[in-house]
Amino acid sequence: MKHSQTARIFCGMISFLVLSSFLGTRIYAAEGQRLKAAKKEAKVVLYTVMNVKDNEALKSTFEKKYPGIVVEGFRGGSGAVINKVLTEARAGSLKADVIFAGGSEMQVFKKEGLLQKYVSPEAAAIPVGFKDPDGYWTNVHPLMLVTAFNTRLVTAADAPQTYEDLLKPQWKGNMMMDRVEYDWFATLQKVWGRDRTIAFAKKLATQNIKFMTGHSAIAQLVAAGEAMIGINMYAYRVSLLKQKGATIDWVALDPVVAILETVAVTSSAPHPNAARLLVDFMLAVDGQRLIRNFGRIPGRTDIQPRNEELGKIKGYPTDTDSIYERGLEAFGKEYREIFGLQ
Repeated sequence: MKHSQTARIFCGMISFLVLSSFLGTRIYAAEGQRLKAAKKEAKVVLYTVMNVKDNEALKSTFEKKYPGIVVEGFRGGSGAVINKVLTEARAGSLKADVIFAGGSEMQVFKKEGLLQKYVSPEAAAIPVGFKDPDGYWTNVHPLMLVTAFNTRLVTAADAPQTYEDLLKPQWKGNMMMDRVEYDWFATLQKVWGRDRTIAFAKKLATQNIKFMTGHSAIAQLVAAGEAMIGINMYAYRVSLLKQKGATIDWVALDPVVAILETVAVTSSAPHPNAARLLVDFMLAVDGQRLIRNFGRIPGRTDIQPRNEELGKIKGYPTDTDSIYERGLEAFGKEYREIFGLQ
């Protein structure tokens, strides 16, 4: 009886190893065929909001890993990318294979039917809430929104510790904020509820905030002493400035909103195989190590940022569901009305 049981276990192990080897061979063969098809396409067109330096590093690393496939495309701010995609799509001539943009922008493209479903095998390492449940886009890295302060003008003890602290009299006329915080505004409504968010925003609007365009530019102005406080700054950007000796630091106010920086394949991708290969690369360990080296927070749960403090931030992902249902502009219109922006 004992020998019979041992034999069954042995046979089961052999069967498992044979099956694993068979499946592994099939997966390897499928990957080889896809790589061959991608190389036949010879290029991939990427529309991206990533900054020039980081985008060039990503492009050259991908091309080195996959010789024979060239990355071309367009780089610009969120508004420029959204306008280019929608303009080309409406003219029936969208050239992009892959789009790298914010999660809220991706919801606009998804609603317009401009994206195709593609769930990369690498997406398994991206947490729930940071990828589209319908499979249209996946987060590459989050932008954690924190409050920055000039360390010459504000001590760590005096820095705001809650959102309500931003309403204190000493900050009136001494804070800066980006003009387009629609994702933050939408996500606060999900976390706090609509009534509390609207009430807070209206009080914040009385603080004579200096509205600017560009989170990185605002962070630099705060470091230069042009303002005491920068509301909703990118944590990684403030940390990089601090590492270089700038007089700036940050605090994470609860809830921290995580802006999603996502990647997707277009529905009409002229080079679909190369497109999927690029998406896989951006989400895989090699691509995410690049993100880490940029000083950013990797989207994968198995790769931590270089700055340990950044890894401790727990962010609420952008409420992309509400943005999809109501439309980003609905939140934008209300935000602009509250803060008196044109």
